[in-house]
Amino acid sequence: MSYMVLARKWRPQTFGEMIGQEHVTRTLSNALRTGKISHAYLFHGPRGVGKTTAARILAKAVNCEREVTPEPCNACPTCVAINRGTSLDVVEMDGASNRGIDEIRELREHVGYAPVSARHKVYIIDEVHMLTEQAFNALLKTLEEPPAHAVFVFATTEVHKVPATILSRCQRFEFRRIPQASVVERLSFLAAQEGLSVEHAALALMARRAEGCLRDAESLLDQAGSACDGPIQEATVRQLLGLSPLEELTVLLEAVSRRDLGATARQLDRMISNGMEIERIAADLVDVILDVLRQKVGGAEPLEALHGVAPELTPADLLRMLSVLQSALQSARQSARPGPVMESAFFRLALMDRSVSVEEVLRALGEGASEPQAAEKERIAEPTLHPPPPAEAAAGDSPGAPDEVLTAAWRGLSASTKSFVMEATPSWRGDTVVLQFAPSQSFVSTRLEQGTRRAEVERVLSAAAGRPISVEIAGAQALPAVPPVPAAEDDPLVKEIVRRFDGMVVETRSSREEVAKR
Repeated sequence: MSYMVLARKWRPQTFGEMIGQEHVTRTLSNALRTGKISHAYLFHGPRGVGKTTAARILAKAVNCEREVTPEPCNACPTCVAINRGTSLDVVEMDGASNRGIDEIRELREHVGYAPVSARHKVYIIDEVHMLTEQAFNALLKTLEEPPAHAVFVFATTEVHKVPATILSRCQRFEFRRIPQASVVERLSFLAAQEGLSVEHAALALMARRAEGCLRDAESLLDQAGSACDGPIQEATVRQLLGLSPLEELTVLLEAVSRRDLGATARQLDRMISNGMEIERIAADLVDVILDVLRQKVGGAEPLEALHGVAPELTPADLLRMLSVLQSALQSARQSARPGPVMESAFFRLALMDRSVSVEEVLRALGEGASEPQAAEKERIAEPTLHPPPPAEAAAGDSPGAPDEVLTAAWRGLSASTKSFVMEATPSWRGDTVVLQFAPSQSFVSTRLEQGTRRAEVERVLSAAAGRPISVEIAGAQALPAVPPVPAAEDDPLVKEIVRRFDGMVVETRSSREEVAKR
């Protein structure tokens, strides 16, 4: 087969060609430059970010015939053999298919042999976490005290599955997801080298869908190049990925943002009629909402197709929409009929009210409330008082209206005392305030009469009126006296119980004697 995919054809051959892993390449380059080569390395991180590539470059760097250098020449026989995969001194193993103890025992037998033609024997074990526990145990001794010519490089995507005994014997390097901008730049370089015309939006979409995995992005570019005879456009990439057309999604989002339930239903039906799955539509709309949200908060460069979409939606609105869609997607996966679940979620979005901050609500209430309304609220907040009859009110010579004196006094009461007073109907009789309780409230009136509550009420009333005021509590009743408990021996009920108990004892004794005789 003459054709080679882009991921293999343009695999970086030096540390300088790698992207997104500068913290790793810089450390390895310094170690090679100073001759501080470790006997074991562990590269861990997401897939497709350069772990195996870095392992092969390291193998060339320690074996280059010119010198041990951070940048191998890629021209000497050793570098060429390693690039082709024919070097006898660089052994690559797949931990998933060579995971047993027999394969590791065979490795231990051959690791002691001197290199055939290179300076070091390099063992690269990919997906090392797949090795069995017995295989790891067999590798421990060799890994701890390997021959001077041996270098081990382990690569894994699940470092938490590697035993701590192995981790402690390796230099660990964490590979990160490659930034989206770096992926776009790399794809643009590859497209130029291959003579492909790709619009920027298509490259950005490939980078977003790859989620930091350069190998996936390169595979998408390879696939798009095969599918298109002319320029590669974003619509073509969306079609290859099985995504909903962006134009259809923006129409749906606009209908939702206008709270137009009819337009939302019609657009959703149109997209489903064109063969799109409703769950796919929801997942794609989540991505579009995220893009719009990033643009509104200044976190991303606006896409041309999304410029000015749904301007009335605030970031809070978009976050609520994301929550509804993600919750519906999770429920749909567990439902026997996911269609109605997702369709109701779209209708819920169209009927959703716009988000309003608490500050806006308080500000609107403050601006809209007039002074009479505020006075009315204050009046309602105060305890409702029952004014005395005009004749009785006039009999007193207290300064100010009687209701004003009572209102001022009630404000000074403690919470517990006020709870009792509020149950009464107050009235004036000269310098006395009568607190009238209903017959059903005798317990409350009695409690107010007891202790220091009555004295507290008189004190605050006197302070409010400016002269001594007494309090009369009407309706208070004395608590019923508890009858004395009769002595046990005088209680008729106790006497009856004792009598019956004695009879049971006599009967039981007689029964036992009859049984003994028999």
